[in-house]
Amino acid sequence: MKCPRCKKRPKQKHWNAKWCIKCAAELRKRPAGKLTRAQQQTVRRLAGRMFIKELAKVVGTSDSSLDRWAKQNGVNINALKTPDALVKEVCEYYADHGKLKTQKRFPHVRIRSIVERFATKPRQVRWTADQLHELVKMAGLVSFSRQADHFARPGAHVGSIKSVWMKRFGTSGGHINGLSHNVARQYVKRSCPYYETDFWETRIYGGRDYAASRRRIALWVDVADHLEDHVPAHLAAAIQAMAKFQRWLHGRKYRSSIQTILEGAEA
Repeated sequence: MKCPRCKKRPKQKHWNAKWCIKCAAELRKRPAGKLTRAQQQTVRRLAGRMFIKELAKVVGTSDSSLDRWAKQNGVNINALKTPDALVKEVCEYYADHGKLKTQKRFPHVRIRSIVERFATKPRQVRWTADQLHELVKMAGLVSFSRQADHFARPGAHVGSIKSVWMKRFGTSGGHINGLSHNVARQYVKRSCPYYETDFWETRIYGGRDYAASRRRIALWVDVADHLEDHVPAHLAAAIQAMAKFQRWLHGRKYRSSIQTILEGAEA
């Protein structure tokens, strides 16, 4: 006789066997959920309207048996499942308005779990290698807001600039092009030039009040040329390596490149 489960393979030869060898092995790991025809009709009618434990009590079976039957027959009994129509509406609104506005539009829906699984239209374009190279040139010299204005990426503002810095480089980039005045003055001579930047404001304290001042930095190439004699050899070697990196980053005319960036920030 054929196996009543798969209807392909013969039953085992044992007089009390019900299934073929393969089906018996599968059922030992995943027992079949058994519901009467009336119970099945009740489950199909109430599917998605209540939680599994509540539905199992109404049907008169265990929640494990109910869950097995639902999986075997393709019936979704998850009461937390978001309706397909709502998923489509959220994704369409998200594509035009972004995450924050979508969350305000649908305050009782978990927007993130929907858009990350179902949204097909990306909210942002990828950074190219040339853009990242240009971004690093501005590190520590130009504020995040001016970086955002320069690249003018669609639907992206200062948060997008901070995000790419932390995700791609793991730093804000404040010291890629040089050292701040408070740090550099401990290692360089007084003849070392400094440049004012709007990367961030520094605070000058006086009693309880403070005044904001533009951040001053010494470029790595200048730090390397104006080092004091007492600077340890390993630290001097690291500074020389950063100066070499800065020359490579900005090209042969690195001073004019940096000056152009600073002048653009002041404009």
